[in-house]
Amino acid sequence: MTWWAWLLVFVGILSGGGWWIWRRARATWRSAKALSVAAGDLGAATALLDSAAERPPLAPARLAVFEHPETMYRERTATRATVENERRTRREANLPRWARR
Repeated sequence: MTWWAWLLVFVGILSGGGWWIWRRARATWRSAKALSVAAGDLGAATALLDSAAERPPLAPARLAVFEHPETMYRERTATRATVENERRTRREANLPRWARR
């Protein structure tokens, strides 16, 4: 084999290795950018949760143990009736005409 054939083989090996290293480096760079974007999104979500945690609750929590049982029963019954009526109203639009009330 002549010297220029060996030179072509050597250049081919170098260019193939360089191409492979370039693809790996580019894939690593893209992964690093995606990780950076995900970390930024996580930081924004964490900031949102922190601000929500610092706000006072909308209404003070009442413990049922300290309330009168009859009052709690009436409240529970009213809440269940309201939820059931809302559910029935939402569901009624999807029912056929003969099944509606």
